[in-house]
Amino acid sequence: MARRNEDAVRQIVNASAGLVSAQEVYAMAREGGSAIGLATVYRTLRTLVDQGDIDVTYDEQGQARYCGCGTSHHHHATCRLCGRTEEFENEVLEELASRAARELGFTDVRHVIELSGVCSQCATSR
Repeated sequence: MARRNEDAVRQIVNASAGLVSAQEVYAMAREGGSAIGLATVYRTLRTLVDQGDIDVTYDEQGQARYCGCGTSHHHHATCRLCGRTEEFENEVLEELASRAARELGFTDVRHVIELSGVCSQCATSR
């Protein structure tokens, strides 16, 4: 049963066009006929994040939002109006993060860089 829940949640997140909340994953699963509970969705999302199968980011209200992503290290830029999310990599940001960690005496560092703004489509339709 746990494996089936993982597969269902992973499939929903990966099929979503942008970031989705746990509540949205739960609603989509229920609409698809699953009997999964909301607590199980939360646990499963945490497991998938811990395994590196999906990514988590946080919106301006602090709500966790999930997306299916590749295996390479990357960051996200999210439109505050439409929710569209783009993945990006940037060597300059990576070097800045590494330098800051070294200067602070940190090792085995992980970091997340999230950009929040208004995408070009939303900006032109205003």
